[in-house]
Amino acid sequence: HSAERGLIASQLKNGEGIFACDAFLVFSEVSVDLGRDLSGRRIFSRALPMLEVPLHTAGALTSSWVNQKPFAEAWDQVAAMERRGGWAHDFVVKADPDTVLLPAQLKVHLRSTRLLAEEENQGAGVFFSNCLVPGPLQFFGALEVVSRAALRSYGGRGTQCRFDSEPLMGEDMWMQGCLKAIGVAGVKDGDLVTDDYCPNASAVAAQCFPGRAAFHPRKSVEQWWRCWREAT
Repeated sequence: HSAERGLIASQLKNGEGIFACDAFLVFSEVSVDLGRDLSGRRIFSRALPMLEVPLHTAGALTSSWVNQKPFAEAWDQVAAMERRGGWAHDFVVKADPDTVLLPAQLKVHLRSTRLLAEEENQGAGVFFSNCLVPGPLQFFGALEVVSRAALRSYGGRGTQCRFDSEPLMGEDMWMQGCLKAIGVAGVKDGDLVTDDYCPNASAVAAQCFPGRAAFHPRKSVEQWWRCWREAT
């Protein structure tokens, strides 16, 4: 989408959002020239041809995109990179283009929750439930944080994550179910992200107060940077 491309290009140009992480990768339906990073290096997205998916499908278990299949493929590619030794980071994060991500704050937050994560971890790694409400979904897709051990468990899942309702799932519900099915522990963390789509979002969710690692959604470049300035 052109709006999302503009968001990503602006973040890349200024070295913020996912581009302030230790490593990054952008997926899109076709490979796109995103511009140059702060070092002058030209950055291209990685093609994921199946990324065009339906919206508001009848009977769907999500109110938005039925996008399980392409995101599972994206996670598969990231897991394969880890197996090949392409990187050695403690956590991997999936963020939407309209998520205002503050990687430095995320690192601080993860350090503060490390003991809790270690207590919950049963050996298969951890993921962070970021919308603590009753119902089937607490792992909202605006910001998905999983540990390296969890990514390894995902990469070796075999046939354990095949569900009859897959064609009706959003990617976040499918990923949450998959991680639970393979023994990855969910760490409850309602302070990780301020997401206006989370049913328990407060009346001040529209504001970007310092302390959170991410804010969602900020659909325009102007909205994104206004939030970034407020939060930093």
